[in-house]
Amino acid sequence: MDFGCACFNLLVKKLIYIDKSISVCYLMAEEAMNMKKSTKIILIVLAVILVIASVFLITVYLAFRSDVETSTDINDYIAYTSSTPSEDEDPVVMPKLETLGNITDTDFLYRYKINIIYDLTVYRLTVSYDEEDYEKEKALLDSRYAFYTSPIFESEAKDHALAVDFEYCGYSFRTARDNSNIGLYYPKRMFFVGTNDSERKIIYICFRDSELDYLTSFPSFFREEKITVSNK
Repeated sequence: MDFGCACFNLLVKKLIYIDKSISVCYLMAEEAMNMKKSTKIILIVLAVILVIASVFLITVYLAFRSDVETSTDINDYIAYTSSTPSEDEDPVVMPKLETLGNITDTDFLYRYKINIIYDLTVYRLTVSYDEEDYEKEKALLDSRYAFYTSPIFESEAKDHALAVDFEYCGYSFRTARDNSNIGLYYPKRMFFVGTNDSERKIIYICFRDSELDYLTSFPSFFREEKITVSNK
């Protein structure tokens, strides 16, 4: 009787021990599964962060990396000014060489820069004359172009006036007025004419910047975009 009770009690203890062991094993297995789930979630989050960071870095790289196309071949200028723009293209505002009198020398620059943010197109023509022809062509500028006679104000508050007559690299520049007929519209597409009395040169610059909304000054913009007055 006592022996039977002792065996029964021992069996009960063993069963309790086995049950506890099973419970511990279950908890360990459940904890391991939770750890796997947590690890999987962490890996997914890290992967998402990595993708976002990569996209951001690529975007920044493309924003500051620009593809630039240039030309100094005067034949390219002649072809451009002789072309007929399509309906979605701006009218040609740069003058044809044959309309500029007795030129002694020409200096041409075409520059096209594009990146993920904006694209910039610059045409620059510098022409040289002897003294008599220079004075003659300079006097004709007012009849050929309409120039601003007062500053351009950036806002209705008139808190910033943009000078339309300015000096840059030895040239006295004037700014052509907005004119839908020749596709000028401030500040995205502008046209300038500059004169240099000491060197008897006249310079024509037209630029188009698709995303330009604000300018502090034209000379600073010229410097920033490396718009030169000569290729020499």
